[in-house]
Formats: sequence, structure tokens, C-alpha cells
Amino acid sequence: MRKILLVIGQLGFGGAERQLLYLLQRLDRRRFDPLLCVLSPGEMIPGFRSLGIPIVVLKRYLPRYDIFPLLGLLALTRRWRPDLIHSFLTLANFFAFITSRICRIPLLVAERNVEPLVGGNNNCFHHWINRLVVSRAEAIVANSRAGAAMVVETQGTRPERVYSVPNGINVKAFDHLKSPQAMRRELGLAPDLFTIGIIGSLVGKRKDHDTFFRAMQSLTQRSNRRFQIVCVGGGPKLEETRALARELGLEERTCFTGVRTDVPEILGALDLVVSSSQWEGMPNAIMEAMAAVKPVVATAVGGTPELVIPGETGLLVPPQDPEAMAQACQQMLEHPRRAVGMGRAGRSRIEKFFSIEKMVTDTEKIYQRLLA
Repeated sequence: MRKILLVIGQLGFGGAERQLLYLLQRLDRRRFDPLLCVLSPGEMIPGFRSLGIPIVVLKRYLPRYDIFPLLGLLALTRRWRPDLIHSFLTLANFFAFITSRICRIPLLVAERNVEPLVGGNNNCFHHWINRLVVSRAEAIVANSRAGAAMVVETQGTRPERVYSVPNGINVKAFDHLKSPQAMRRELGLAPDLFTIGIIGSLVGKRKDHDTFFRAMQSLTQRSNRRFQIVCVGGGPKLEETRALARELGLEERTCFTGVRTDVPEILGALDLVVSSSQWEGMPNAIMEAMAAVKPVVATAVGGTPELVIPGETGLLVPPQDPEAMAQACQQMLEHPRRAVGMGRAGRSRIEKFFSIEKMVTDTEKIYQRLLA
């Protein structure tokens, strides 16, 4: 049995964290012995502990530039002597890289975002660290073909060292949802109005809620059909986004749910899911919407076009283009039968190409290649 040390920055409610949970739930314990190391705790810790896998949460003493977790990771690695390190997210990747070089252990890095380098902001240091790690790790696994291509193009990495393993979705979690009408009552929504939802944390520029709400304002002018909006997610930009909705005259038709742990249930109450992201890896929110049999209007960024087939499972639009997004949403709003058909096709596509079982099997194959 080969020892796999998995390292992640924290265990909050994020896409990387959910994919790691799925991986550990189904990893073949007859061949692999996992140990999870977390640089700082998070809300998902209880879910990971329930798997019965040993978890080490490293101590932090400083809010920033704290090297104590690195020292803890080094000590843990020397004590446990893993055969392979698999790391997730930027800081964990950096600490795992240093540890792997010192301890001479192969490193598999998870590259999860197709994020542009924006000159003059604090992303530059992030990209420098990322390039250092990715260009020297034994292997990199991206969660989309677009992500794998960008790693080769921008990070100085040879193609044979880069693997593409799409995210997996537990489609069975979307089979027995609460009644859509019950969820609408809980959220204070009208029972019979077409309902458009956006799901994602209100942090930074990535999810671009501004474009979404400007598209919704345009939609009110384009279509005579009434609709309501659900914005799922919390974060530092929540109040700013509420203020934008008020400014655009959308406050009365918008429900802001804040952070929710019952996203599948909320998806069941929606008629359309919109993603306005400026960049993505393989967006879990879109995958979950498709698993919940919902049509999608999304920006054609990152791995999203690998999920959404235009005219079949949804519609794609350029990023930061509210008018194009409004036009696509108008097609769904005014042709609800077609929208329902796209939702069914989306569910079939997720079942066929994006199951958790496939994600885990593909990851185990990479482990075997590196360990061989």
C-alpha cells in the first residue's frame, strides 16, 4: 500500500474542497493510504473527519507570511514518509513544493483555475509562486482541458507532465430534492414566476455579479415576461452587490440568500442558472445546475465550454457583456419548453462524462504512473 499525503490550504465551502472530499470518499484504500494535512481549519472539517481518514491541522501564529505551517508540514512529512504528495491551492502548493524538494518526494499539483495575470495588482506574486511550483513539480493535474492547455502555455511546463481530470459530481444528490414550491416558500419567492439564479461567493472580480445584475436590468427592458432573481452566496461584496441591485431597480425582485449549505435544494426551485464569471477552471456551480436538470447561460471562459454545449445544454456568451447575457436569458425566459429540454440534456451529459467515479479513477491512474 502506497502512502499519499494530501495538502490543502483550508477546508472551507469551495470547489477544490468538495472535489477533495469526493476523492477521499472513494479512494481505493486497498492500494492507497491517505493522510490529509490542512494549513488552517474551515467549515468542512467535520465532513472530512467523518471519513475516518487521519487529518492533521497545522498551527498558524501569524495572519500573513507565517512559515510555521511549512515547518509543521516538513516535520509531518519526515515522520510519516509518504510516497507521493498531492497538493491543492496556491499556498499549500508552495509549501508542498518546498517540502517535496527537501524530502525528495514526488509532487502532484492540482491546478484548478484558468485565471488571467492582471498586471499591477497583488495577483502578480500569486502567479510567480504558481509558475515556480508548476514548472518544477513532477506532474500537474488540471480540472479542465482549457486549464491543462493554459498550464503548458503560460507556466513553462512540458505537455507530458500535465493531466486533465474534470471535476466529478454526485448526481444522486440531486435525485430526491425538496419540493421546488416548498423551497420557494422558504425563500419568500412567488410560486409561479420564472426564476433565474446565480450561485457563487461574492469575493473579488471572478464571479462578476455586476455583469449579471446589469444583464438582469436589461432583461426587464427586453421582455414583457415577469421573472425573479435568486443570488446564492456570501462574502465581503454582499452589501455592495445589494446596493447595485437597488441602484438598478432590481431589489424587489431579488432574493439574496447569503451562504447556504443546501444548494441542491435551491437549484430545484430555479428555472435557469446563470454564470457570469470572468474566468473559471471547471465550475462546480454549473455542473451542479446541470445535475439538477437546469439549463445554463454562462460566459465562455475556462472549462465552461467543456460543460455547456450551445443550443443543447444551455447558451454561452462572452464575458463582461451584459447585453449578450440578457439576450441569452431572454431566449430561455420566452421559450421555457426549450429551456426544460436543455436542462434534461445537461443532466445526461453530467452522468456520462463528469461522474465522481470517473474523476477518482482518473486520479488513481495518475498516482500509479507517478509511483511506478
